Amino acid sequence: MANSDLERELRQAVAAGRWKTDEEKDAEQAVAKQQTRLAQKLLARDRQVRRRQWASLGLLTGACLVPPLWPVALVGSAMMFPRTSKRLLLCSLLLTASGALLIGSLLWLTLFTPQKLPAPSATPKSFPASGLPNQRAAGDI
Repeated sequence: MANSDLERELRQAVAAGRWKTDEEKDAEQAVAKQQTRLAQKLLARDRQVRRRQWASLGLLTGACLVPPLWPVALVGSAMMFPRTSKRLLLCSLLLTASGALLIGSLLWLTLFTPQKLPAPSATPKSFPASGLPNQRAAGDI
């Protein structure tokens, strides 16, 4: 054993409070190897998923450039980004509902509130009873 291995083993023994047996060391090494293999598998799977996502994103971008394929792009983007699509759908529904509520309340106020209009009179108050100002008599031609 190298000096550094002995020092590392001593630190581990001090931290654990006892020396570990060979079986315990072998079990720890097996667990560490298993965790390393699992991490490598997860990294490989993550790379593969990202590669597929980039390919799908390229296809969706192409579909956005062709107007007849816009429904395909919409469904594809909803499938590719489900959380973002749900958030966008929720926001658009809330905005639509609040807009409909605002328009409905304004229509209700304008159509169904009683309006107090001034009572009509025979002659407007701004004009004299003799007629409009600047009105000429029939013989003033």
